[in-house]
Amino acid sequence: MAGSYQVDYVENPKGNYIKVEMKGFLVLEKYQPCWLEVLDLIQKNQTNKILVDMSQSKVIAEENRDWLKENYFPKAYQISNAKFFKVARIVAEDIYNQMSLKQLDTMRNEGDYLEESKNFKTEDEATNWLLA
Repeated sequence: MAGSYQVDYVENPKGNYIKVEMKGFLVLEKYQPCWLEVLDLIQKNQTNKILVDMSQSKVIAEENRDWLKENYFPKAYQISNAKFFKVARIVAEDIYNQMSLKQLDTMRNEGDYLEESKNFKTEDEATNWLLA
């Protein structure tokens, strides 16, 4: 399945957040624009809450993880007033996707970027935690 993504800013009575939906396998050429849109929304709205729906996603390629580490994380923390992110992830059953998420968490932690993240099976669970 060819990869696709959608990024939205969600206004909710309990709090606003950025929602990212990723489907299939995203090559770097599609992965970068997705997270560049997230950066634009972080800067424009100064939100530090992100919901990432990866329930229909495949493994996160190594080049994508490297790009996040070298480009996205430093920029996100530079432009955010919060300097801390809360990220709810709806994860796929795909074991390779889950393994690549663990590798990504390790990379982020090595960069000393403050983030509280948690994995969920449903959007309701993820949203409730994110906005609590």
